[in-house]
Amino acid sequence: MLIFDTLDEAYIYYAKILNDASSCAPRGMAVKEIIGAGFELLNIRNRLMYAKERNPSLFFHIGEFLWYIRGSDALDIIQYYSKMYPRFSDDQKTLYGAYGKRIFSQNNAQISPWDCIIKLLKADPDSRQAVLSIYEPHDLYTQSKDVPCTCSLQFLIRKDHLYCVTYMRSNDLYLGLPYDVFSFTLLQEMLANELGVQVGSYRHYVGSLHVYEKNYPDIAKCRDAAICHPMPMSPMPILDTVQRQILLDFEERLRHNESITEGELEHLDPYWRQFAIILMYKAADAWGTIPPTHTLDERYRIKLQ
Repeated sequence: MLIFDTLDEAYIYYAKILNDASSCAPRGMAVKEIIGAGFELLNIRNRLMYAKERNPSLFFHIGEFLWYIRGSDALDIIQYYSKMYPRFSDDQKTLYGAYGKRIFSQNNAQISPWDCIIKLLKADPDSRQAVLSIYEPHDLYTQSKDVPCTCSLQFLIRKDHLYCVTYMRSNDLYLGLPYDVFSFTLLQEMLANELGVQVGSYRHYVGSLHVYEKNYPDIAKCRDAAICHPMPMSPMPILDTVQRQILLDFEERLRHNESITEGELEHLDPYWRQFAIILMYKAADAWGTIPPTHTLDERYRIKLQ
């Protein structure tokens, strides 16, 4: 098992391997591919990348995570953060494979899968059944532009630490992996807080880890990238119902070009306030307004430079 302390280390390692990997062409699109890739991220708070050769969008990191915990499949929300998403919508209104709806929505059940695993692990902390099944049997028979790439997230409590094991059928190293690890480790930390335990490591397994032909040059640039000094995110505070709703309301307002006052920001814990300030920078960029003057933590600020 490959073990890394930061996501930068894992990414650069696989960029080197993929550069010389074998090729195939699923759906007629050429890729370089590694079959059965996997790694362990020891410190899940080292979830942001800082290598100058690959700087994933901080706006999309935050926007996608909040889209997930909103339990939404709405195209207009995620399209605000990435213009590529309409290509994956079957009806130009929703995303069929949206993870958030599959994890946080009750659908026809009395309880969401997320709340179900909380209940399960509180009742039996040693359980091996706390699995969020994102890819479902009916997906195999469904014709969609957005079949889920993630099959499952399993959570295990051992020695008072919560571990997460993710299995993905398919993962694009360039476009997908940095964002997937970011959101999945945030969910891991969020769940650990709900359960009152510490965070353990994160394990990421992929059936097909690949890069598309158009991104071959981008991956090649990462072969000799320097490993940056770790800048772990701060420990996450509990995201209770009140804080969660305030944060999601702020996100929605900013997405619709509505302002947030200084006084309103004070209602958020400093950790989540940083997320809101990042979204304010996104709104300024999207709507051509004056950027916020609020202090942004260095680990975020340098990603926006």
